[in-house]
Amino acid sequence: MKRLLSALMVLALLLLYSGEGWSADFPRGLICAFLVENSRSGKPNEATCAMSPEHVFSSQRYPYTGKPWEHCDVNRIYAREEWRNFKVDLKNNIVTFRWVYQLSDYAKPRQRKFYIKEGDTAEEANRKINSVRMQDREYDINFRHLSKRRIYVDPITKEHLNPPKTVPQYMIGFGDEISEYVLHYAKGIPETIITSPKGNGTHSWINMRFGKCRIRN
Repeated sequence: MKRLLSALMVLALLLLYSGEGWSADFPRGLICAFLVENSRSGKPNEATCAMSPEHVFSSQRYPYTGKPWEHCDVNRIYAREEWRNFKVDLKNNIVTFRWVYQLSDYAKPRQRKFYIKEGDTAEEANRKINSVRMQDREYDINFRHLSKRRIYVDPITKEHLNPPKTVPQYMIGFGDEISEYVLHYAKGIPETIITSPKGNGTHSWINMRFGKCRIRN
């Protein structure tokens, strides 16, 4: 019995210290923002890609008009869906952010005419087009993965690096039973991507959201 207890204690210590060493490779957390430019010609910072765009991006009302090799679909800005105050807490294994949805300035006059045509008063139409929907969201972190990104060209001097520089690259998965997300961030490089796989009984596609992050001190 004593040998069994000793073995269990050793195993527990090994797991404890290996866990500490593994988590020590990660920062305390990240602070991010995934925003949309408020302009018709601006960047929506969102895209959806599929193997079969002619099916995934097609409906009876809006048939697909692109080419078979155009795997990704990017919509011009009309409404803006943003993830603000985005925080990755790697100590408590949670992701929190404020989901914000509102019309772009470009869309407001057109949408105002639509509401008035539908019977709304000017006051009601103005209230609707200026409304902002917000929701605080929280997800558990399901996994984290550490890799390295090789930098072959200095981003400032544009000189080739020999040997190449390596920086830590973090892959952080979060979500729930309905939605699954993976955040991709490399240390010191603000541009960040969140991917989210989707699908149905026939096809699969992936949603991508672009933003910026920095390490949380």
